[in-house]
Amino acid sequence: MEAVRDLYWDEVENLVQNNICVLGTGTHGTAYLVRWGGETAVLKVAHKSHAVRSFWQETEALLRLDGAGGAPRVTGFCNDPPAILQEFKGLVTLEDILNQLHDERETRYNLIEVGLRIGEQLEDFHRSGLIHNDLKRDNILVNGSPSNPQVSIIDVGLACYSHENIRCNSDPNKFPWMAPEVCLGQESTRASDTYSYGVLLSKLAVKAPGYHPDVFALALQATEYNPYHRISLPNLLHRLRGLLRHNQVNVTQHPIQVVMPQPRYILPPMPRPTQYLVSLYQVN
Repeated sequence: MEAVRDLYWDEVENLVQNNICVLGTGTHGTAYLVRWGGETAVLKVAHKSHAVRSFWQETEALLRLDGAGGAPRVTGFCNDPPAILQEFKGLVTLEDILNQLHDERETRYNLIEVGLRIGEQLEDFHRSGLIHNDLKRDNILVNGSPSNPQVSIIDVGLACYSHENIRCNSDPNKFPWMAPEVCLGQESTRASDTYSYGVLLSKLAVKAPGYHPDVFALALQATEYNPYHRISLPNLLHRLRGLLRHNQVNVTQHPIQVVMPQPRYILPPMPRPTQYLVSLYQVN
């Protein structure tokens, strides 16, 4: 793990003024593509100075990951204005690829293979002890050749340790990629991220050329409302590798209608985990 360099305000200002392009602007900040030390890097600058705590928490998560899950490594940090200088991992998101598929009806990537790579990177992410909490299409970068796609999980601003609580209190329907228990203010677990991964996998199964009911069935098992009923991520990936290995992801020749069940969010909050441990498998 490399030490993080302290950045000064004039260095941040110079990088912003001479940026290559703006990668995106969100609620809390703007990301710029910049040149640093002769290489391309990403500079995230907060809109307000009081965001320094959240930016430092994100930096700590990236340091903890140290590249796990394809996450970018941190190069520098500035307190005022709050800014993170980090490794550049590419420009193309999974969202971009799916939009291209919608427009052009084709993509150079095997989307089911990409889905497997995302799951493997998520498993690597979890080995750090962290939960991402915001796994979605525009937080995944895809690069490399079609025969060897490289996947990076980015934007760890909501990451926390397993069984911690990010104190979210939102309508799950507003954040359909997030596990309902996280939206309802309960603790984050590997099963929470597995839910988000299942949402992604279901989308890839629908968008990929051909028909993939077996892959979609795995996605359904990952998106059970109760986290203690979800398939574990290692088990899901083992079965998905088996489907790819035996070329079974394209065997269905006729379209089938697949509809994701709507979670019953009108149910009261789920009981605490201890009430499930006797009869249900434990969430990792």
